[in-house]
Amino acid sequence: MHICIAVRAVEAWFMADRGSLARHLSIPKARIPANPEQVDDPKRAIVDLARQSRSSVVQDNVVPSERSGRSVGTGYTDTMIEFVQDKWRPVCASQTAPSLARALDRCRALGK
Repeated sequence: MHICIAVRAVEAWFMADRGSLARHLSIPKARIPANPEQVDDPKRAIVDLARQSRSSVVQDNVVPSERSGRSVGTGYTDTMIEFVQDKWRPVCASQTAPSLARALDRCRALGK
């Protein structure tokens, strides 16, 4: 038995819970793409959303400094871990991320 998960980046699944991610990044929900699995580079999209944050803490953690040469800020991973552990709602996200819905279905089937 095997599980195959095809998604460009797990960040697409994070963006699928638009309300929770908007609150976490302190941005309007309307700025988060309605079809996150169609976004070419979901990680970059989250960084770009963080640039628009009302929170300087979010900006400092998620957005890389211009001279760093990095694609994400030094606190990106910690920020996203906090989001997943405390705020992300995978069942809600699965309503707009079909690949996540399939993955959750497969995981449920494994538990039977």
